[in-house]
Amino acid sequence: MRLIRWCAAVLVLALAVTLTALASSHPAKAAPPQLIYMCQQAPCTNAQEFEVFDGYGAPIFSVGEYGDVGTFGTGLAVFRPGTVTNPVVTINDNGSVTIDGQTLTGRDIRLLHRLEREAK
Repeated sequence: MRLIRWCAAVLVLALAVTLTALASSHPAKAAPPQLIYMCQQAPCTNAQEFEVFDGYGAPIFSVGEYGDVGTFGTGLAVFRPGTVTNPVVTINDNGSVTIDGQTLTGRDIRLLHRLEREAK
């Protein structure tokens, strides 16, 4: 009878050691990063009321407390209703502006300014 109790105790101890080792070798998964942040009451974090993050936690789009809009790493595009493939206007990440597929040059922008002044 002593031998059976001794074997049972050894088995319980071995099982406890094994479970402890398994638990430490497989740590609990961290919670996924927050992809969307919406401020519910001012003052907001970084003065942003709405932010969208990528899977690594870096901001990719934001709307500030005063209405400013920002994109990070890419341009900003406006699409016609019913499409998401052909932007009408794009502010590219290099600072250029594209309208209906044509990138405006400095000359184009000067012409627009002149036409605007003449229209007043």
